[in-house]
Amino acid sequence: MRKKLVVFEITDNELRVFKASLPLVAKLKQSYSSAAVKFDRIQIKGLIEQGIVRDKAALLGCLMDYQRESPCDGHLAFLAMPMQTGFVRSYKLPWLARSYRDSAIALLVAEEVPSSADLLYDYVILGEEKHKSLTILLGASRREVLEQFAAIFKQAGLRVSGINFSWAVIGQGLELNPDEDTLYVREETDGFHFALFRGLIPERVRTLFVQETNVALGDAEICSQDIRGYSKEWENEIQSFLLYLKAQNPDLSLKCLLWSGGLPLESLVKRVTLPDHITVAQAEFKSVPDSWLWALGENRGLAEAAMAYGLVLLKKSASLNLWRQPSKAGKMLKRYQIIGAALLSFLLLGNGSWVFLRQETSALKNEVQQLLHQGSELETQLRQQKDLTRSWKMTQARSEKVADILGQVQNLLDSQLTIKKLVYRQGTLSLTGSAGDVKSIQALIQGLRKLGWYRPVLTGYSSTSSEQIEFSISAKRKDVNN
Repeated sequence: MRKKLVVFEITDNELRVFKASLPLVAKLKQSYSSAAVKFDRIQIKGLIEQGIVRDKAALLGCLMDYQRESPCDGHLAFLAMPMQTGFVRSYKLPWLARSYRDSAIALLVAEEVPSSADLLYDYVILGEEKHKSLTILLGASRREVLEQFAAIFKQAGLRVSGINFSWAVIGQGLELNPDEDTLYVREETDGFHFALFRGLIPERVRTLFVQETNVALGDAEICSQDIRGYSKEWENEIQSFLLYLKAQNPDLSLKCLLWSGGLPLESLVKRVTLPDHITVAQAEFKSVPDSWLWALGENRGLAEAAMAYGLVLLKKSASLNLWRQPSKAGKMLKRYQIIGAALLSFLLLGNGSWVFLRQETSALKNEVQQLLHQGSELETQLRQQKDLTRSWKMTQARSEKVADILGQVQNLLDSQLTIKKLVYRQGTLSLTGSAGDVKSIQALIQGLRKLGWYRPVLTGYSSTSSEQIEFSISAKRKDVNN
């Protein structure tokens, strides 16, 4: 028997569809028939913007048309979403027993995101040292965004079984070194993406678009002069992005630059001047069925995310699924539904086994009482954890004169810097401004470190013109915990 799946990578310009038939037992070296593997591209330009559906009816129409041309009946559908719709982050926590992890991580989400009730989230255990520490990968996205996509796909006859981020599955599918930093450059129809991976985790993603007046990447009619022109401009962009990463991550230890795409991108990447210790190579799947490589074909740079998701499912690797909430209450509800279905079946049978039915009903009632008791204990534990968190924050709180702190920051500004917005709240400083050059921003970050700010980082960076850079910085006080 085989399990059929279809993966949709969601982008602003197109849906990338990877269809495959998986065996119940994964055998990566087995060559499945190419008829069971297919990669398609559905053009949807203007229907989705920054991962948000702008025209539901038109998107549904595209999916219905695809269903008629290439039916997906009986397939489990999985969505690879863009990073704009949420976030992926790793956390190192004190070690927790399994029975407390869901509730503790729920508190973490509530602490990190004030509007956590509007989120769907999931987590994966990356590593644990018993009784010492626990490292998790946490992913979250807006509930309304995911529910809207799931509803549209359901109307088109596709039941969504899982949702993850495209960049998260790429890290797993390419089996990046978990102990190294990797810069991944991926070709797109309208330009290309940079992504910094810390191990398997995508930490920074940036897109560089082709100007409308230029010839798009991959066009068969690109002349050598155009390629050289683009390369010079984009070489500078890659160098600027590396500088940005180094300024934001002082502990950055970049070991590898991987690229995925056609010859123009390969030519561009190999022109970039990099330190000797950084290796440059084409991104390749290390363990994938032979027929899946056929599906890549001429779609390199476009099929990797959808295929990586399929590979993660084939290998049954632990991965995020934002369409499955880590909630004990949800599990209890499912058990109630099973109990109700069992009771209904017994009643419909009506075969005279009344004594047997009463015994089963009594046992099920006892189990329900036990589950209700466990739920009550869970609520008590959550209240206790909230009280402990609140008490810990109160003991760590220290008063500080906000005016003096902001005055110190103001003294760091030079003539090249303009601050448009500055906010200090509960030990965290957030400022937004513009600068004439990158050096002024670096000097401001260094100045904050000297004043005692903990890990000042660049949270936003964009060049609005050749003479103006928009940026935003966030920092915390070392001696302030609230």
